[in-house]
Amino acid sequence: MKIYNLPYDFTKRTLMSNELFIMTMENGGYHQNPCKYWVEQYVRDFDKIKLKPFIVCHRGGKYYIVDDVEMKAALDKIYDENPYPVECYVCNVDSYGDEVELFIALKEYEHNLATNKAKNMLRGMQNGYQKVSRNANG
Repeated sequence: MKIYNLPYDFTKRTLMSNELFIMTMENGGYHQNPCKYWVEQYVRDFDKIKLKPFIVCHRGGKYYIVDDVEMKAALDKIYDENPYPVECYVCNVDSYGDEVELFIALKEYEHNLATNKAKNMLRGMQNGYQKVSRNANG
């Protein structure tokens, strides 16, 4: 299945949290360690209903989280490090390079989505301003 218009095929699966790995910069990966500020925010504001599936790469017999490392750290804290089920979109990749390309594609998608939302908001504000200006000028 396709998600987020990404050029990859995914399978939706439920995995256990202890099956998920994070490639941090400390172990040669592209993720920084989870930001403590965001982890605490996610713990404080946790709403299981709003939890979205993790995007995960399956490579070399292991599952690696591509994004949302802070949410994973928050869930570990909420569940007191005990294993818990996690909904995931899993993409099979052949190499670490493929995983990095997926991460880049995901970030580009998120950037474009945010940019389009901002453009639409600003256009709406601009249109509202133009209507007010026209009405004020008669």
